[in-house]
Amino acid sequence: MAAIDGGLLLAAVEFSRRAWVPGRDLHGADVSFEGLVGFNPWMPPALLVIAGWLLTLRMLGYYDSDRTPTAIRSAGVLSQSLVYVLGLIMAAEFFQPDQYFSRSLLLWFVASGFVVLGGVRWVVMRLGNRIPLPVTQ
Repeated sequence: MAAIDGGLLLAAVEFSRRAWVPGRDLHGADVSFEGLVGFNPWMPPALLVIAGWLLTLRMLGYYDSDRTPTAIRSAGVLSQSLVYVLGLIMAAEFFQPDQYFSRSLLLWFVASGFVVLGGVRWVVMRLGNRIPLPVTQ
């Protein structure tokens, strides 16, 4: 499941690249997917952030069905991981004081990553009947 989540987060990088509108000083900048994956002037390396996110999810028990038996608990763990990922991004900015990352690009990436991870997890749980259907009368 972690490999699938890694692929989903890479898709979130591509989505955020397409949705992002560079500021005035970067208008017309050619931002490629390959450029965002490695070291770049717009955000911390996406592979580093994705690896940190997946490691955080693993440590918080996101992939352990006993620790996240319901969609609500999975969403709680995913929300906790979001805090750690934002801390990782702030640490990356701290260690590169002369570099200013695009906050809007990071916001697009974190938001789309959160939505895609949570959405796919919900669908998988729904298909696996771990989320009961509502009772109709």
